[in-house]
Amino acid sequence: MSPPEIRTCPKCGFAQPPGESFCLKCGLVFAKYQRRQAKNTSEQTVPEVASQEEALELSEDHLFVTRSLGPQGWMAVGGGALLALLVLSLPRLDFIFQTFITLVHELGHALFGWLFGYPSIPAFDFMYGGGVTMHQQRAMSLVYGVLALLVMAAFVYRRNLRTLTALAIIAALYALCTFTRIHEVLNLFMGHGTELIIAGIFLYRGFSGFAVIHTVERPLYAFLGFFVLFSDLRFAWRLITDPVHRYLYEEAKGGGHWMDFSRIAEEYLRVDLSAVALFFLLCCLLPPLAIWVYRTWRTEILLTLNRLFDRNPA
Repeated sequence: MSPPEIRTCPKCGFAQPPGESFCLKCGLVFAKYQRRQAKNTSEQTVPEVASQEEALELSEDHLFVTRSLGPQGWMAVGGGALLALLVLSLPRLDFIFQTFITLVHELGHALFGWLFGYPSIPAFDFMYGGGVTMHQQRAMSLVYGVLALLVMAAFVYRRNLRTLTALAIIAALYALCTFTRIHEVLNLFMGHGTELIIAGIFLYRGFSGFAVIHTVERPLYAFLGFFVLFSDLRFAWRLITDPVHRYLYEEAKGGGHWMDFSRIAEEYLRVDLSAVALFFLLCCLLPPLAIWVYRTWRTEILLTLNRLFDRNPA
């Protein structure tokens, strides 16, 4: 019996099936690598300085994989999606993996609490279930610390007008949120909002293979991303369409309408809970949309970011 055919990546040495067009470990696109090798061989006597766009395109090969998923990618993404649907359909497994969502949710509350000056400690709620984040009295020194960091960044990039403009916009938005009740709404919303951010990151890694060291990581990232996204879609849809589920949500934590969306709807926006749930349902479309936008205009986005982090632009 002849040994199985393998293809070894010339950059990292990773062995994989010969049918892949890119390295499953480091993302090197084999066709581009071969073209560059042939070009360098034929033009060794002519020194060439690549433009910023060309340099970025060359560096992309070992940072990001090709836009095509390939057979391995489709198996990872499809398998992750099917596994997520299976877990959601089995109550006991669903309950176990909901712990991960609770952890992400409370970390989101804690992160935005610290960002807006409230020392926060996330924890699991062993009395009523789920989680709870305990916010302490506001410390304005944390707010001034964030503003000081923005001022320091402006000093570092003082020669870059684009970066100064971006920092000014960020500072204005941060001040607007911090010194109004907007930050309270954001703090309540970004528990579920952080779930969508994590879902987007995991889905991107599943779709692209970016930062994947072992092949098994890719379907796991896809599974976790789809599980969080499908769970949030189910949660929002039930709040919109099911009066019983909406009642149970509002009476959770011992009654009193203490849940995040209940407080946003009643204390701040003065709207029905289903309206907030509908907004969140639309937000659930953002992770896949963001992945599509990034994979479609990746080069332009990276070039823009590269210019923003240039201390001495030409």
